[in-house]
Amino acid sequence: MEPQVGAVAYETGDIFLLCTDGLFEGLYDNHLEEFLRLPELTQPITNSADRLVEESIALNGRDNTTALVIKIV
Repeated sequence: MEPQVGAVAYETGDIFLLCTDGLFEGLYDNHLEEFLRLPELTQPITNSADRLVEESIALNGRDNTTALVIKIV
């Protein structure tokens, strides 16, 4: 396995999602973006990853699922 390493620019308010393929097999990109921008998840953001995993498992549930959400403050 060879990791991909790089850099990206970021600003205050940006949100990063690190996840396994089990998460996006149950959810589509546009759904992930909409979900991460829900007002009830932006302050605080601590439960966003848990809710994404729960929703992905409910919709697909065929693979292990892990997520980490990082918000730049």
